Amino acid sequence: MTLQPLNQGCYYFDLPVNIGYINHEETGILIDAGIDAGTAKKVASILEKEEMPLTHLLVTHAHADHFGGAAWLQTHYNIMTLAPPFEGAVMQNPRLEPVYLFQGTEPPRVMRTKFLEAEPVRVDGKLREGRMDIGGINVQVLVLGGHSHAQVGIEVHGHLYAADSYFGREYLNKHKIPFMVDVKAGLHSLRKILKTTLKGSLPGHGSYETSFDDTVRYNIDWHKRLLGELEEIVAKNEKMTFEEATAAFCCKEGVELNDMPSWSLYRTAAGAYLQALVDDGQLQWMIEDNFLKVHHQESQSVR
Repeated sequence: MTLQPLNQGCYYFDLPVNIGYINHEETGILIDAGIDAGTAKKVASILEKEEMPLTHLLVTHAHADHFGGAAWLQTHYNIMTLAPPFEGAVMQNPRLEPVYLFQGTEPPRVMRTKFLEAEPVRVDGKLREGRMDIGGINVQVLVLGGHSHAQVGIEVHGHLYAADSYFGREYLNKHKIPFMVDVKAGLHSLRKILKTTLKGSLPGHGSYETSFDDTVRYNIDWHKRLLGELEEIVAKNEKMTFEEATAAFCCKEGVELNDMPSWSLYRTAAGAYLQALVDDGQLQWMIEDNFLKVHHQESQSVR
């Protein structure tokens, strides 16, 4: 783990889940907190060694790998924590993540690990779209939903901390089907990023790039390809149960599921892609023989 400088007080910690840092005088802002206390402790240790302040934490979205270290930070630092209101509700009640991934049912123990359920944290303020002054630092908050319902990105001095609005190519090639809750919102967020004028951008999983448009377009093309392949799967069968469609989608993309946490994540993602096709009029939900099914509709895509 190293602290990488950009310019004008902007930095980031290069990690499997990147963490941003912004400094101006006595204000030090972390953007996300890593997956656990160990990660947060290492970040804080580096800042202390460099004699850099830590006064604020901005959490982009309420997935455990992005705020799992927040509880440790709050215990050891007088730190103000801000998050989007919807995401903040999950951060304060983190059991909600495995609960919603298990369709609202009390989740089994195997789904209540640090990877899906962080420790609860205090949320001191709200991140809303637009300009905000945080400790004397002017930041632009952008709503970038899709991967999470109310995810935000943070732009400072022309650098975008983009959270999981898009992914590095290596990440997409490894995971095949990215976790999404709203694919159409995700595509909107990607096009929104393309309209910005920036010096560079850092995804949550991937590398900082000054020329990031190609990576963002790669994500758009990836989502469109997955939508097309999933539609083709259902069309060949005319109608399928939700579980059949999910399994066939994973098999088509080379995803092998061997545990419940993985199954719950990929099932949710498959549901998001199916819902996007339903919204486009290409598929239709139906209940038949006590099963939730998707039925193929002949229609033109509006993607």
